[in-house]
Amino acid sequence: MSSLEASAAQFHSLADDLLIESQLLSVLDMFGTTEISGSYSYNLMMVGDIDIRVETPTPHEAAQNAMIALMQQDYWRSCQYFDWQQFRRVGFPEGYYVGLSAIIKEVKFKIDIWFVTSAAAAGNRDLEETLRTLSPEKRELILASKKLAQDSGHKIESYAIYQAVLREGIERPEDVLAYLQASSTLG
Repeated sequence: MSSLEASAAQFHSLADDLLIESQLLSVLDMFGTTEISGSYSYNLMMVGDIDIRVETPTPHEAAQNAMIALMQQDYWRSCQYFDWQQFRRVGFPEGYYVGLSAIIKEVKFKIDIWFVTSAAAAGNRDLEETLRTLSPEKRELILASKKLAQDSGHKIESYAIYQAVLREGIERPEDVLAYLQASSTLG
Protein backbone atom coordinates (compact mmCIF):
# COMPACT_ATOMS: atom_id res chain seq x y z
CA MET A 1 0.00 0.00 0.00
CA SER A 2 1.41 3.38 -1.02
CA SER A 3 1.60 6.27 1.43
CA LEU A 4 -1.24 7.96 -0.50
CA GLU A 5 -3.42 4.88 -0.17
CA ALA A 6 -2.57 4.71 3.54
CA SER A 7 -3.59 8.35 3.96
CA ALA A 8 -6.85 7.72 2.10
CA ALA A 9 -7.52 4.68 4.30
CA GLN A 10 -6.90 6.77 7.42
CA PHE A 11 -9.44 9.41 6.34
CA HIS A 12 -11.90 6.65 5.42
CA SER A 13 -11.55 5.12 8.88
CA LEU A 14 -12.17 8.49 10.55
CA ALA A 15 -15.21 8.98 8.34
CA ASP A 16 -16.50 5.57 9.43
CA ASP A 17 -16.10 6.62 13.06
CA LEU A 18 -17.96 9.88 12.42
CA LEU A 19 -20.82 8.14 10.61
CA ILE A 20 -21.23 5.62 13.43
CA GLU A 21 -20.86 8.14 16.27
CA SER A 22 -23.28 10.65 14.72
CA GLN A 23 -25.80 8.05 13.50
CA LEU A 24 -26.07 10.28 10.44
CA LEU A 25 -27.21 7.60 8.01
CA SER A 26 -29.97 6.45 10.36
CA VAL A 27 -31.31 10.00 10.54
CA LEU A 28 -31.13 10.49 6.78
CA ASP A 29 -32.79 7.14 6.06
CA MET A 30 -35.97 8.61 7.54
CA PHE A 31 -36.17 11.05 4.61
CA GLY A 32 -35.36 8.95 1.55
CA THR A 33 -33.00 6.42 0.04
CA THR A 34 -29.54 7.29 1.33
CA GLU A 35 -26.32 6.56 -0.55
CA ILE A 36 -22.79 7.66 0.26
CA SER A 37 -21.04 8.86 -2.87
CA GLY A 38 -17.89 10.79 -3.66
CA SER A 39 -14.38 10.02 -2.51
CA TYR A 40 -15.52 8.06 0.57
CA SER A 41 -17.26 5.40 -1.48
CA TYR A 42 -14.30 5.08 -3.88
CA ASN A 43 -11.57 5.08 -1.18
CA LEU A 44 -10.12 8.31 -2.59
CA MET A 45 -10.34 10.53 0.50
CA MET A 46 -7.50 12.99 1.09
CA VAL A 47 -9.45 15.41 3.29
CA GLY A 48 -12.37 15.14 5.70
CA ASP A 49 -15.17 15.39 3.17
CA ILE A 50 -18.16 13.05 2.89
CA ASP A 51 -20.76 13.29 0.12
CA ILE A 52 -24.20 11.78 0.62
CA ARG A 53 -27.17 11.64 -1.72
CA VAL A 54 -30.73 11.23 -0.45
CA GLU A 55 -33.16 10.30 -3.22
CA THR A 56 -36.75 11.22 -2.51
CA PRO A 57 -39.83 12.27 -4.48
CA THR A 58 -40.07 15.34 -2.20
CA PRO A 59 -36.50 16.71 -1.88
CA HIS A 60 -37.50 20.18 -0.65
CA GLU A 61 -39.59 18.89 2.24
CA ALA A 62 -37.08 16.12 3.03
CA ALA A 63 -34.15 18.55 3.19
CA GLN A 64 -35.99 20.92 5.50
CA ASN A 65 -37.14 18.14 7.84
CA ALA A 66 -33.74 16.46 7.84
CA MET A 67 -32.03 19.73 8.72
CA ILE A 68 -34.31 20.15 11.72
CA ALA A 69 -33.66 16.57 12.85
CA LEU A 70 -29.90 17.00 12.43
CA MET A 71 -29.83 20.27 14.38
CA GLN A 72 -31.75 18.58 17.20
CA GLN A 73 -28.95 16.04 17.55
CA ASP A 74 -26.63 18.67 19.05
CA TYR A 75 -23.73 16.86 17.36
CA TRP A 76 -22.87 19.13 14.45
CA ARG A 77 -20.68 22.24 14.69
CA SER A 78 -22.55 23.93 11.86
CA CYS A 79 -25.45 23.32 9.51
CA GLN A 80 -26.12 25.08 6.17
CA TYR A 81 -28.94 24.94 3.66
CA PHE A 82 -28.96 25.85 -0.04
CA ASP A 83 -31.71 25.68 -2.63
CA TRP A 84 -29.98 24.51 -5.83
CA GLN A 85 -33.34 23.58 -7.34
CA GLN A 86 -34.62 27.11 -7.76
CA PHE A 87 -31.25 28.87 -7.79
CA ARG A 88 -29.25 26.64 -10.16
CA ARG A 89 -25.46 26.61 -10.16
CA VAL A 90 -23.35 24.95 -12.85
CA GLY A 91 -21.70 21.77 -11.62
CA PHE A 92 -24.05 21.27 -8.68
CA PRO A 93 -26.86 18.72 -8.59
CA GLU A 94 -30.38 19.99 -9.10
CA GLY A 95 -31.82 19.68 -5.62
CA TYR A 96 -31.44 20.84 -2.04
CA TYR A 97 -28.21 20.88 -0.07
CA VAL A 98 -27.60 20.46 3.64
CA GLY A 99 -24.00 20.96 4.73
CA LEU A 100 -22.68 19.86 8.10
CA SER A 101 -19.36 20.18 9.86
CA ALA A 102 -17.92 18.17 12.71
CA ILE A 103 -14.61 17.32 14.30
CA ILE A 104 -13.64 13.77 15.06
CA LYS A 105 -10.30 12.88 16.64
CA GLU A 106 -9.10 16.44 15.96
CA VAL A 107 -9.84 16.23 12.21
CA LYS A 108 -12.38 18.61 10.71
CA PHE A 109 -15.00 17.04 8.45
CA LYS A 110 -17.40 18.62 6.00
CA ILE A 111 -20.46 16.59 5.07
CA ASP A 112 -22.33 17.48 1.88
CA ILE A 113 -25.85 16.06 1.70
CA TRP A 114 -27.86 16.39 -1.52
CA PHE A 115 -31.61 15.82 -1.49
CA VAL A 116 -32.64 15.00 -5.05
CA THR A 117 -35.23 13.17 -7.10
CA SER A 118 -34.27 9.86 -8.74
CA ALA A 119 -34.16 11.62 -12.13
CA ALA A 120 -31.67 14.23 -10.86
CA ALA A 121 -29.50 11.51 -9.29
CA ALA A 122 -29.24 9.50 -12.52
CA GLY A 123 -26.84 11.97 -14.15
CA ASN A 124 -23.69 10.79 -12.33
CA ARG A 125 -24.22 7.02 -12.50
CA ASP A 126 -21.69 6.44 -15.32
CA LEU A 127 -18.91 8.33 -13.55
CA GLU A 128 -19.70 6.58 -10.26
CA GLU A 129 -19.41 3.16 -11.90
CA THR A 130 -16.08 4.11 -13.46
CA LEU A 131 -14.76 5.29 -10.09
CA ARG A 132 -15.82 2.04 -8.43
CA THR A 133 -13.71 0.03 -10.87
CA LEU A 134 -10.55 2.15 -11.08
CA SER A 135 -7.26 0.53 -11.96
CA PRO A 136 -4.57 0.83 -9.27
CA GLU A 137 -2.68 3.24 -11.55
CA LYS A 138 -5.66 5.58 -12.01
CA ARG A 139 -6.42 5.43 -8.26
CA GLU A 140 -2.82 6.42 -7.46
CA LEU A 141 -2.93 9.23 -10.06
CA ILE A 142 -6.13 10.66 -8.58
CA LEU A 143 -4.76 10.48 -5.03
CA ALA A 144 -1.45 12.07 -6.12
CA SER A 145 -3.33 14.86 -7.93
CA LYS A 146 -5.44 15.55 -4.85
CA LYS A 147 -2.34 15.59 -2.65
CA LEU A 148 -0.47 17.92 -5.03
CA ALA A 149 -3.42 20.32 -5.14
CA GLN A 150 -3.65 20.23 -1.35
CA ASP A 151 0.10 20.77 -0.87
CA SER A 152 0.01 23.64 -3.40
CA GLY A 153 -2.72 25.38 -1.40
CA HIS A 154 -5.36 24.99 -4.11
CA LYS A 155 -8.97 24.34 -3.20
CA ILE A 156 -10.22 21.95 -5.83
CA GLU A 157 -13.29 19.80 -6.22
CA SER A 158 -12.59 16.08 -6.52
CA TYR A 159 -15.04 15.92 -9.40
CA ALA A 160 -12.74 18.18 -11.48
CA ILE A 161 -9.79 15.84 -10.85
CA TYR A 162 -11.91 12.81 -11.80
CA GLN A 163 -12.89 14.55 -15.04
CA ALA A 164 -9.28 15.47 -15.87
CA VAL A 165 -8.00 11.93 -15.27
CA LEU A 166 -10.90 9.84 -16.57
CA ARG A 167 -12.45 11.93 -19.32
CA GLU A 168 -9.46 13.98 -20.50
CA GLY A 169 -6.93 11.15 -20.08
CA ILE A 170 -4.32 13.24 -18.27
CA GLU A 171 -1.63 10.98 -16.81
CA ARG A 172 0.55 13.05 -14.45
CA PRO A 173 -0.50 15.00 -11.31
CA GLU A 174 1.37 18.14 -12.47
CA ASP A 175 -0.50 18.00 -15.78
CA VAL A 176 -3.83 17.56 -13.99
CA LEU A 177 -3.21 20.77 -12.02
CA ALA A 178 -2.01 22.62 -15.12
CA TYR A 179 -5.11 21.52 -17.01
CA LEU A 180 -7.41 22.59 -14.17
CA GLN A 181 -5.61 25.91 -13.86
CA ALA A 182 -5.92 26.55 -17.61
CA SER A 183 -9.63 25.70 -17.47
CA SER A 184 -10.18 28.02 -14.44
CA THR A 185 -11.26 25.09 -12.26
CA LEU A 186 -8.45 25.60 -9.76
CA GLY A 187 -9.21 27.77 -6.74
